[in-house]
Amino acid sequence: HVLVRTDPSCRSCQLSASPLTLVAVAAAAAALTAFALRRRQRRPKPPRRDLRPKRDLIGYGSTPPAFTWPNGARLAVNFAINIEEGSEPNVLDGDDASTAALCECPSDAPPGVRDLAAESMFEYGSRVGVWRVLRAFRSRGLPATATSRAAE
Repeated sequence: HVLVRTDPSCRSCQLSASPLTLVAVAAAAAALTAFALRRRQRRPKPPRRDLRPKRDLIGYGSTPPAFTWPNGARLAVNFAINIEEGSEPNVLDGDDASTAALCECPSDAPPGVRDLAAESMFEYGSRVGVWRVLRAFRSRGLPATATSRAAE
């Protein structure tokens, strides 16, 4: 056996191994280093391409395109309704705790205990709120886009 110190000033930083083992470890390290160097020399990295879309910060300047909205409208409004109720963390769904971050009134409910205030706020949206908004749009003949999250 050969005694090898990894740090000459430290007596506890030593490794005891047979000379054959040390030769095998040194040969493996040399082979891996040679392999890594050959690989690096063989395949140079391709130049990086900028795949981000180009930004146009100039715009149309003093010559905007001629455009008119249908029926002579002067303004276009897009209503996008975001429905998120039902995707928040809830103890009843097996989560550790109900959400407290997305509520108007923060809760002190400990993990594993239902937060009835948070639940009622989220349930209002799906039980009453979204239907009121949709009725208001329908009664005025207004189109709208709605998006919703899938259950997580």
